[in-house]
Amino acid sequence: RVGYMDRFVIKNERLDLKDVLDFFVLTTNDFPDFKEYNFLENRAKKISDLADFVTCRTLTGKLIGMIAFYMNRPPLCYITHVSLLDGYKGLGLFKRMYVFLERRVSLNGCMLVKLEVLKNNIYAIKSYCNCGFKIVDNDSDKRFFMIKEI
Repeated sequence: RVGYMDRFVIKNERLDLKDVLDFFVLTTNDFPDFKEYNFLENRAKKISDLADFVTCRTLTGKLIGMIAFYMNRPPLCYITHVSLLDGYKGLGLFKRMYVFLERRVSLNGCMLVKLEVLKNNIYAIKSYCNCGFKIVDNDSDKRFFMIKEI
């Protein structure tokens, strides 16, 4: 697997509504709320209009992963969406995207990253913990808030 990670490009880029909506459609299995197309379309519009993105693409340009985040309240960066296509999970790509995001937002004065995750999404919680996030709020019966100081 030497050089395996060289087959992916991690970068900060703008995504338009079509890019976000198309990717959401490909990842609906990971997000039960996305089954309703109206919700999916509204969320895609909000994120494409207001969020920044760290993306992961193959060398041919295929979008395989994204982190959508807001930096509108420094020193807080809020991650609003994370997804990877099924065939690319478990390869360490989320961690690479997150490290890229952390470097970028720290240059913009952010010192705290926050996100929300469904309690039953054990795979995501483990990934976030592996990047240094801690659970800080357990009041909801469905979701955790997690934070990381940077």
